[in-house]
Amino acid sequence: TAATVVSDDPEVRAKNAENERFVSAALGVFEKTNAMNMYPSEYLMARFLPWYKTSMYRDLEKEWNVVREVGLKKLYDFIERYDRDELDEMEKASYLASAIERQRETNEVSQDEMVELCLTALFVGVDTTSSVTAWNLMHLAMNPDVQEKLHAELSAAVSEKGSENGTKLNADVLGKKAAGYLHMCVRESHRVTPAFGAAMWKGNSKTDVTIHGETVPKGSLVQLGHISYDPEYVDEPRAFRPERWEADAVAERKNSKGEVLDHPILRDPFSQGARRCPGSRVAANEILAMISQLVLDWKITVPESIQSLDDVKYDASPIKPLFPALNFEARR
Repeated sequence: TAATVVSDDPEVRAKNAENERFVSAALGVFEKTNAMNMYPSEYLMARFLPWYKTSMYRDLEKEWNVVREVGLKKLYDFIERYDRDELDEMEKASYLASAIERQRETNEVSQDEMVELCLTALFVGVDTTSSVTAWNLMHLAMNPDVQEKLHAELSAAVSEKGSENGTKLNADVLGKKAAGYLHMCVRESHRVTPAFGAAMWKGNSKTDVTIHGETVPKGSLVQLGHISYDPEYVDEPRAFRPERWEADAVAERKNSKGEVLDHPILRDPFSQGARRCPGSRVAANEILAMISQLVLDWKITVPESIQSLDDVKYDASPIKPLFPALNFEARR
């Protein structure tokens, strides 16, 4: 789903050659990192011969060097245009522009450190954002009643709060007050098809730990999985039902096993606290804007070959659907 080709038009592709190169390299890093985590030979080499670079590691290093080369060039070019006051209104309101302002006002980090942090946000947003968006579109296509309810909500929100006399999306339209059902759909998609197979990985590096009668030996790596499909916690876990995130439904789960579903850690794929993804707001707005515009413009359906979620193949770096040819019918 994270396509590396921006257009079939040769001129458009030529203008975006650098972007395609960046995205292709970023996807390569994700793919090779995931593969190295899964291959026992790679683990053993890293553990006992950390100075030796395997062929897979060398390929990963090449892809990462491309990510850094292109990404850093884009970031420093942006800073130069910022200093020359050449940014357009959208760029002035961007995360990077705000990061530049904060860095210069506080000096808590150097400019180079700020750029490195922004490079990480730029890099990790390539596949995770597209994967989350893809799953949302897949669920909406498979659940036409949900899609039509969302379309009605978005149409009303744009008419009431949209820019250019109620014709364009803006931040007010995408907010929870105007588009609460949109946020419920994204939350339900995260429950049913989270971006990653594990909610959290934690290494036990200091001493043996006993938790609820189970001993976790020193040196262990613990994976905390999802409870999305556990019927003890989720009513009809295989049903895509955004309404389960309405205020009344949340209140009804209070003081029950299902209450854990509403814990902030399970709310989205960005984690919480000091280690929350620094690009989470950017990613969330991209996802909300993309889904909203597509649903407003198109009626999306799945081909006959897709009858249930079991029919959707997926990749796992991060987990993303391998899209069949969805059907798009213009709404206007």
